[in-house]
Amino acid sequence: MLVAEDNDINAHVAEQYLKSMGYKVSRVRDGQQAIDLCSDPNNQYDAILMDINMPKVDGYEATKVLREKLRLTIPIIALTANAFEEDIKKSLAIGMNKHLVKPFDKEDLQLVLRSLLAENETTN
Repeated sequence: MLVAEDNDINAHVAEQYLKSMGYKVSRVRDGQQAIDLCSDPNNQYDAILMDINMPKVDGYEATKVLREKLRLTIPIIALTANAFEEDIKKSLAIGMNKHLVKPFDKEDLQLVLRSLLAENETTN
């Protein structure tokens, strides 16, 4: 799993949840770092947890590059405190698969991952 999150506390929580579920986790602090890691064919991730508001390259722009330029089809989950309907629509329209509102708990993350990873297996 790749966690793209600039806030240390939020990143730590996501990492601990993922590790407790048995996933290996890599972490970056901005969208450009996520793009760089995903550009390397040696790096394979089951999913990306992508914060929306990050420095340099935000989550929207990073997702756009991952989808349009790199043609990645892995699940991307928006992580944000923005819970308005227009925020959810924007993240889905840009190519994210789900929108997870912070703070979230382990069960929320587990449900999202289960559905997305099962979905991804059937389409690949």
